[in-house]
Amino acid sequence: MFKIEDYPKDIGKIIEDIEYKEDKLEVIYYKEWLLPFHKYKVKINSIVYRSISIIEEFILNIGLTNLGNNNTIDDIALMLGLDKIFIETYVDKMARNGMLYLNKLPHIITTESGKNLYKSKLSLDFEKQDVLEAYYHPYINNIYDYKKKDYENKSIDILHLNNDFEDKICNINEDLKNNISELAKCHKIICEKKVINQEVKDIEMEKLDGEIAYFRIVELWIYDIVEKVLQCRVWNFENNSFDNEISKLICNIKPLKKEDFNLSDEIKKEPVIKQSNSLEEKFIQEKKENKHEKSKLRIIRGKEIKEEFNKTFNMVKQKMYIQSPWISEKVVDDDMIKKIKKLAAKNCKIFITWGISRNINNEDRKAPEMLLEKLKSIKSPDNLPAVFVIWIGNHHNKEIIVDDKIHIAGSFNWLSYRGDYLPRGESVYLTNDKECIKEAKYYLEDQIVNSLGRDMLKGNFYSNLNCLLNLEYHEEKVREILDCVADQLINDERLVYLRDLLMRNGSFLDICEKIDKNGITF
Repeated sequence: MFKIEDYPKDIGKIIEDIEYKEDKLEVIYYKEWLLPFHKYKVKINSIVYRSISIIEEFILNIGLTNLGNNNTIDDIALMLGLDKIFIETYVDKMARNGMLYLNKLPHIITTESGKNLYKSKLSLDFEKQDVLEAYYHPYINNIYDYKKKDYENKSIDILHLNNDFEDKICNINEDLKNNISELAKCHKIICEKKVINQEVKDIEMEKLDGEIAYFRIVELWIYDIVEKVLQCRVWNFENNSFDNEISKLICNIKPLKKEDFNLSDEIKKEPVIKQSNSLEEKFIQEKKENKHEKSKLRIIRGKEIKEEFNKTFNMVKQKMYIQSPWISEKVVDDDMIKKIKKLAAKNCKIFITWGISRNINNEDRKAPEMLLEKLKSIKSPDNLPAVFVIWIGNHHNKEIIVDDKIHIAGSFNWLSYRGDYLPRGESVYLTNDKECIKEAKYYLEDQIVNSLGRDMLKGNFYSNLNCLLNLEYHEEKVREILDCVADQLINDERLVYLRDLLMRNGSFLDICEKIDKNGITF
């Protein structure tokens, strides 16, 4: 086993991270390599669709309907009362795009492709070819961007995994196609926004002779002290992450086994021996607990509901979600705010969603503005927002989610009905079923993302960003929203002002003082 101080600084950090996250893992061997990649010109041929126009829809419909000989361009012009030349322009483009049979003109007959587009309410807008340059290894089913880095360290060996590296033909399978598409999205060649319908038709790859880049990687062999298994992981310094494709390749080409290491020397040193037994016991106990933990579902009625609700505040470790149609000062009182502040002090996040009307201005029992501001002002110890209050609208759901532990749902209005004085007939169910909790959280976060997205497009960026970045799901949708508001953000006067101050090299305290004097908030 190597000492951390013996590693190059950046590798030492990676190893520390592995061993810190899981006590039972220990890195027993590492080797730095330079892995050669060929440079390729990648041509991406794609089709862009748009919403179908009324005239195109009418023409396709005529082509799908059996009208005998009454389906010519003249017939359509007569039916619509439009000029024949105007209709010919549409028909010509649709035939060239494969939506109509070209050889049947002037009779209109819709192709199978046209039929599918008609059902999807789409029309082929144009075809395009984009080109990007990227790096590919014939034995690694992935494609990489490359930022020029100088590796002057001549002691790092080149990893030659196969002799036919130069001659191996690139095989564009479905996985590689998907990886290229993802890289194209990063380069904004393929649009991720769902409002734009774009389909990759085919991909061509042309190797650029003589152009090779060397990626610095580190091969790490990790021993699981408890499970007594050996695994290989590879850190790719180009994208600063573990690379499963390269790991698989190394395991196939040059596999190592436990027998290749003297584990009695490498692993069984005093600190490891001391912790190994306790780790093994802890691991076995956790396995037993997970095996015997059964999903529970129980119904709670009457005054017990409020008691159960109060208990949930003591169970939160990371996140709590409360969904209720209305918010009232009589329920969200000083006592509840104290409980929320206590959670915030432990770095927990609380998401509160409300709103029954389709429009916030039409809420008949609108939440008091002062109460909303009081909740939003609650901060974590690092002075970041801890409570996120989001108007969802058009919902009558009453739900509580605590981490991945509990989901409560039923008829009880959590934030507008006390339920501890003359309780009325209410009932809820409580479950600890992991899948049920996951599905509920996924659905609720989808509502939150949609609401925040609409609000951010109206210009309310900063107040919603923290909430958006603290969600667990819908990463792709969040990226789309951030892409949409990026231009607004770049041109935001507050950022321009801040950038100007920074360029004048003022001290941090001077900048804060100027911002404060000008009444600028972020």
